[in-house]
Amino acid sequence: MNRPLTYLLGPEAVLVLFSALLFWFCSRHNSGEGRDVAIMEKLIWAIPFLITPLAFATILAPDAKNWWWLGRAIVFTYLAIMVCGYRLIEGLGSGARGQDAALILLLVLGAVAIAIATSITAAMILAATKPGFANWFQGNKVLGTFLTALATIPIGIVLGLTATFLGTILLSFYCEVFKR
Repeated sequence: MNRPLTYLLGPEAVLVLFSALLFWFCSRHNSGEGRDVAIMEKLIWAIPFLITPLAFATILAPDAKNWWWLGRAIVFTYLAIMVCGYRLIEGLGSGARGQDAALILLLVLGAVAIAIATSITAAMILAATKPGFANWFQGNKVLGTFLTALATIPIGIVLGLTATFLGTILLSFYCEVFKR
């Protein structure tokens, strides 16, 4: 498969399309009052669980079962959650409306959703690249499923800590350079 088609069917394209649709929706509900705030609050809770399955479903595209695809899916999903989340938080309006709690909520729920998707797609990639693993997994379906679910915990911890650490550094840099 050629490279442009791989990226056209990749997680980046799906996330850009979803982000554009979300930005359009937010522009229609941008008053910062009443019903619009309630919609933004509900979307903040839902956004990680809407974005992540869409991005990780691209594993079904041809030639997508590789580690490079998984890295791209993780990084761009976190990026899309933060960009779309920032737009939703902006839609809450000014003043003390829980914007800091919303950001923390996005990081935590994003880490959970991405960890679940990462463990499942990593098992799919291993099965596609290592025939021995595929045979073992097929012979031990219950144990394999349990171990895949159990792998979600350390993956989530590492992804959550990494995203928090890098996000803190990048936001600190942004505030120091642009908000002075």
